[in-house]
Amino acid sequence: MAAGDDDPRLSFVETLIVALAEFTGPILVYSGYEQTRLRELAGQFPDLRPAIDQIMGRLLDLLPVVRGAVYLPAFSFSNSIKFVAPALVPGFGYDDLDGVADGMAASAAFVQLASGTISDTGQVLQLRAALLAYCKRDTLAMVEVHRALIMLAAGNVVEPP
Repeated sequence: MAAGDDDPRLSFVETLIVALAEFTGPILVYSGYEQTRLRELAGQFPDLRPAIDQIMGRLLDLLPVVRGAVYLPAFSFSNSIKFVAPALVPGFGYDDLDGVADGMAASAAFVQLASGTISDTGQVLQLRAALLAYCKRDTLAMVEVHRALIMLAAGNVVEPP
């Protein structure tokens, strides 16, 4: 994660390319956010565009699937992963996360960490841990939503939370 003393984008995209080259198959996402960021990175690092384009070609966005085929009252008229995951996966949620529990808080935390504006080492470590816990949960949400969608497609019923 960015230490705040340099621009992390090149290091990030190089690490991402190497990490994803080891695996085949789709990369689950939930919204166009990741594709937008990857497109920006491809523009900033044209020499890496072919590898970034290959990654973008593997993205599997679950949001259009949910929008087009699934609705539960627990969605509360929202297709946000924060509503969809708990509705499709009973017991799943974000309520137990401390400090960073949504995308806006995650963005703010990252800006604080990447800019180096926090000087207290303990606070940096705490914020970094909270951000990593949120990112881990959000990633797990996509995996669990994908699993639930497969079960629904097979005719299984999702029990309301």
